[in-house]
Amino acid sequence: MTTLRELLAALPNGEILVPGPSDATITTGYTSDLLSDVLGHAPPDSVWITIQAHRTSVAVAVGVGIRGILLAHYRAPPPEMIEAARTEGVALARFPANQFELSWRVQKILSRDRPASG
Repeated sequence: MTTLRELLAALPNGEILVPGPSDATITTGYTSDLLSDVLGHAPPDSVWITIQAHRTSVAVAVGVGIRGILLAHYRAPPPEMIEAARTEGVALARFPANQFELSWRVQKILSRDRPASG
């Protein structure tokens, strides 16, 4: 099992803005910029990879049970998003990688914990 702390530490070149529940187990990631898609399909105990850097993203994450928001393209969140993440206990970090690369890196880290299928 990978914790949020371990996942964030393993991702390169990130800036952790809000550490969130560091001992929370992360089971998967979800990549989307459409809030309704995330609400309808993102699993709980996941991290959300997006470019949506605004306060509403935190509310969506809380509603779904997402543990952390990973902003791609080094998006700078506004202060109210950082404060909302802190208040709601949602990790918030930003990375220079694009969404594809960040998603691939998250999958690679999380797949270390899973047995090979076959």
